[in-house]
Amino acid sequence: MNCFRIALLLMVGLLGVAVHASVFSGQGVGLRTYQANAVVAGRAGLGAAAFDTLTPNILQPAQFAEQSDTRAFISGFFDVRSVEDKLGNIGNQGEFRFSGFGVSTPLWKNFRFGVAANPYSVAKTRAFSNELLGTESYRLKREVTGGITDYGAIVAMKTGKWRFGVESGLRSGSLNYSWQASFATSYYGPGWYTINQQHAGWYNRVGVIFAPAGLRYSLTATAPMSVTVHQDIRDSLRSDAKNSSKFTRDFPTEVRFGLASKWKGWQIGGDYHWANWKSIDNGKLGELNDEMGVGIWCERPGKNGVLDPFFQKITWRSGLSWRKLPLVDDVSETNISLGMGLPIKTLANRCDIAVGYTLRGDKSENYGLEERVVWTSLSITISEKWFEREIPKRRKR
Repeated sequence: MNCFRIALLLMVGLLGVAVHASVFSGQGVGLRTYQANAVVAGRAGLGAAAFDTLTPNILQPAQFAEQSDTRAFISGFFDVRSVEDKLGNIGNQGEFRFSGFGVSTPLWKNFRFGVAANPYSVAKTRAFSNELLGTESYRLKREVTGGITDYGAIVAMKTGKWRFGVESGLRSGSLNYSWQASFATSYYGPGWYTINQQHAGWYNRVGVIFAPAGLRYSLTATAPMSVTVHQDIRDSLRSDAKNSSKFTRDFPTEVRFGLASKWKGWQIGGDYHWANWKSIDNGKLGELNDEMGVGIWCERPGKNGVLDPFFQKITWRSGLSWRKLPLVDDVSETNISLGMGLPIKTLANRCDIAVGYTLRGDKSENYGLEERVVWTSLSITISEKWFEREIPKRRKR
């Protein structure tokens, strides 16, 4: 028994926390996500300079300045992923998760106030392997769950062709790593090893939009920051005790640039984003490279006439994006998506739906793993004139 437990601990020590949200998430904080709602997801995680002002834009705090009344959205995300290695072993899993919410409301004159929750990263990985300890065979399950979310408050203003926004808030969440071994015989009992990490720290983001006629330019920047991580480790050797520690984890500077233009009833745009992970000391997890991504998107807004048929009021959007993940070995991700916005009762309320396909890695290169994800996202946006005082009409004498 002790021999097995020692072997398990040694094996975990060698693996470290190399299994992350996606099998390719190497920075130890889960896999970075840009699909906070179905509107952004329908553009393949793009649209920082998008013209659409109905749903608050999580990618750009300055866009909150453009809502004319109180807007709120809530969103969910479902995916089914398949991971295949170069030996042909395939693992499948699916999950549904909350993927964001936002509220924007008038504050004073040209100023707006908003709050938002935007998943920074997600962690959902389960991997199985058949191992040997001496002559005894066992099945090892490695699993990662959890994620990190940004909970922010936003102040934005609009003046002429310019919009400015400032966002500040709490970046927090938990990541849970577990290893569990099940033996074919009863000579060795089951063994397990778990790591729980609780993250908490403050982040700051600024954004600006310049919007001349028919064009939009967008720039956002997130300052480098650190979070405090409280870590608890438990194992089957000492199931009634835990090894607790505290350390800091750094996050890099992030920059996103976007542009958009109108053309024959269509809105067309592109995004470029960059995160300076190479400057981060990643400790035992190894050296990182910078994350970089580019993409293009298009959108055709629905008509807004009272007598227009319902089908013509539907908004259509699509996107294609590519990014290089922050790993030393080159691993890329490609996203393609299609989305639609359905008006609910009035054009100020909308249900947005997006479907997409993501491909990460190549089983013939580097890590020898290929991840394929089919996903769908759903958002509901409502618009109301809350917090606005109605001026009573004077009676005619």
